Amino acid sequence: MLLVGMVSPTSAHAPQGMLSCETEKQPVNIPSMPLARAIEILSRQTGCPVLIDPILMDGRTSAAVKGAYTPQAALLHLEGSKNLLDLRVPL
Repeated sequence: MLLVGMVSPTSAHAPQGMLSCETEKQPVNIPSMPLARAIEILSRQTGCPVLIDPILMDGRTSAAVKGAYTPQAALLHLEGSKNLLDLRVPL
């Protein structure tokens, strides 16, 4: 299993934009491609940082994701049904 985390600052000190990374649906449009690249694009499209070790993603392909998703839901869809990612939000 691969550990990937979306960075989530504590709400007391978080800028408003960072809080939307957890709760707000955002437009996402990412075609199927190497998974590491797709996750980089997700971070850019949503403005939400994603922690990932690219070496662990070698040879894996993402599912296409298009629509309005929370960044975490989009990350799960990119992963598809491979069950590779264990998503945890660091405290």
